[in-house]
Amino acid sequence: MCGIFGVVLNSKAILETSQIKEMTTDLLKFSESRGKEATGLALQYGTHVEVIKSPHPAKQFVNSEKYKNLFKNLDSHSKLNSKDPLILLGHSRLVTNGTQKNDKNNQPVVSEDLIGVHNGIIVNHENLWASFPSLNKESDVDTEVFLKIINKYLHEGSNFTQAIQLGFNLIEGAASIALFHKDAPHIILATNTGSLYCLQSIDLGVLIFASEELFLKKLLKKNSFLSSHSDSFVLTQIKSGQGVNLALSPFAQENFSFSLSSFKKNVELQKNPLIYSSAHIPSHNSSYFSDSLKRCSHCVLPETMPFITFDEKGVCSYCLNYQKYTCESKQTLKENLKKYRKDDGTPDCIVAFSGGRDSSYGLHLIKKELNLNPLAMTYDWGVVTDLARRNQARMCGALGVEHILVSANIEQKRLNIKMNLEAWLKRPELGMIPLLMAGDKKFFYYSNKVAKQNNIGLIIFCVNPLEKTEFKSGFSGIKQYGKVIFNQISLLQNLSLIGYYVKNFLSEPKYLNTSLLDTASAYFVSYFMNHPYVQLFDYYRWDEEEINDVLINEYNWETDPTTTTTWRIGDGTAAFYNYVYHHIVGFTENDTFRSNQIREGIITREQAVQLVQVENKPRYQSIEDYLSLVGVDFEKTMKVIDALPKFY
Repeated sequence: MCGIFGVVLNSKAILETSQIKEMTTDLLKFSESRGKEATGLALQYGTHVEVIKSPHPAKQFVNSEKYKNLFKNLDSHSKLNSKDPLILLGHSRLVTNGTQKNDKNNQPVVSEDLIGVHNGIIVNHENLWASFPSLNKESDVDTEVFLKIINKYLHEGSNFTQAIQLGFNLIEGAASIALFHKDAPHIILATNTGSLYCLQSIDLGVLIFASEELFLKKLLKKNSFLSSHSDSFVLTQIKSGQGVNLALSPFAQENFSFSLSSFKKNVELQKNPLIYSSAHIPSHNSSYFSDSLKRCSHCVLPETMPFITFDEKGVCSYCLNYQKYTCESKQTLKENLKKYRKDDGTPDCIVAFSGGRDSSYGLHLIKKELNLNPLAMTYDWGVVTDLARRNQARMCGALGVEHILVSANIEQKRLNIKMNLEAWLKRPELGMIPLLMAGDKKFFYYSNKVAKQNNIGLIIFCVNPLEKTEFKSGFSGIKQYGKVIFNQISLLQNLSLIGYYVKNFLSEPKYLNTSLLDTASAYFVSYFMNHPYVQLFDYYRWDEEEINDVLINEYNWETDPTTTTTWRIGDGTAAFYNYVYHHIVGFTENDTFRSNQIREGIITREQAVQLVQVENKPRYQSIEDYLSLVGVDFEKTMKVIDALPKFY
């Protein structure tokens, strides 16, 4: 999630103000990759505490007057009293709870005499406020309740370490925190995911911490002071479920631990009543399954599916050309993994982690059954739902998994979607719909990059093998039958697809906008870059009921009350494009998915019909949220779509 960092100096430290500023500027810029929507610093020296915040990315923040004045004030103080210990906390924010336009929602968070920064999401913050009605809520950010609970325990007589332990035992979700008390010369660092690294020299009286090991390695290499004293510094990770209470004068370190738990067993689990199993099909409204369309007699694909044909028995060409899903043995996978396992406790694999059901369940299998030490990697391109972010926090917090989040320039990504959507609305072409999702394809690039940066040779994807949506490229003229290999098409198909896009770009000039470079790079990493990934569900049979059961009952995984399915609820775009497909061609990706389940013998055609009728129900609130997020008017957009001619 967000990026946190800090610089801690005791009275032995010999750094000048200019050196502290240089370190801080670098750490801010490094941490910006984890969040670009707000930035903040807290600085304590002597009896003085100063907190500055801005709803802007780090690159803008470091050029602001208040940033420059912070260090001018420090420099003036240091010339009078250079022996005072110093604590500096920094934060680069990816917005989850509370708008960044309200500074109270930005970090560092100040709660009475406590000042802290937090990386992660506390998903049960509303329950915690309700459980402690005497606490005064002043913002929307989840971090506030954590600090106020710690304050409460301190007032009741707990020491710092005990208060932190009690606080972590109450929260559900992910939390890596750094905090200090205005009147106490020490700092607390603690994490339930392991996303906290320290670079420390006891002899020099310096400790620097950050959310990612890479940031500290880059700083150690770049900063002249650190590189000239590199032999004095030790780089360590604070492991999940661990914390450090560091006194400053002199350095005296107390290590402590706390328990990890998936969710609080004393809190009644509120299950989504819409979640189903194949044995209990929900009631439905038949209006979302058109009877006017000719459909396959074996699956539920209609005549509007690209390149579909039917034999004399009414069976479609997709069924006739289908190759059944076969799993290799789990033992084969375990044998293949031996060369990647590490004995030193460092991560031995990257898991591409969207927060959706399949990657969440995959993370569970990789940690619990395969006994690997995964590093979860997310590319947040601005249309990941808050629900998915909360589920990421639940899984990583419960499993104690470090989570590296790479945040795009979210404002620019959303602007790209807006420009391309407005172009599409002027000249609607079904084959151009995937252009709206081009912004997320850099996750291939960043999966490879994060693996290389962390010296990890294994990247695992958890893609449901039945999620074959051939129609999306089919409407662009690309024909795919049989076994579709994940994100691979032939050279001839590539040329055809490029030609299709170029033709549409030239036909509608609004597509010729500033998103073109991003779109081109997305196309390259999707179809031309090497994808050296292990597909987990090539070895574990994908089972929808088991996945839902494990996620909901073991991890309190959150579902969407507006839909019966757990699929695609982490993707903000899905409700929109499925509405478009259903209106124009009478089917969605739910139809193709359930058809694959029929071919696998998992469900009957009758069950698929009943499921699709419910799942294709328009999710108007989700559509409105998506359009609002990218800055497009909901009413006008829906009028354009609803006026489009149907293909049947």
